[in-house]
Amino acid sequence: MMMDGNFKPGFRINLHIKDLHNAIDTGHVFYAQQNVAQNVEVAARYNKLFMMHVNDNYNLWDDDMIAGSLRYTEYIEMFYALRVPVEGYLFKQFMRGV
Repeated sequence: MMMDGNFKPGFRINLHIKDLHNAIDTGHVFYAQQNVAQNVEVAARYNKLFMMHVNDNYNLWDDDMIAGSLRYTEYIEMFYALRVPVEGYLFKQFMRGV
């Protein structure tokens, strides 16, 4: 079917959409003035949360500071949001004891 070019429009997108997942970078989320926990909840709702890149910044640049050095409460909220049952995401083993 694919080799013959005999397929419906959008077939290639639908074929690969099952493999599409999100990597949330907290530094970029803070830089964009968004809420990390909300991003986690949306990605988890569709079972598309794959990886978290966790760092902190001053909202002016992606400073890659130690996580929680500026936004301790936002990280508490993020870790609470990570308790959403998502199959296969990176922090699942970390959050198992919570």
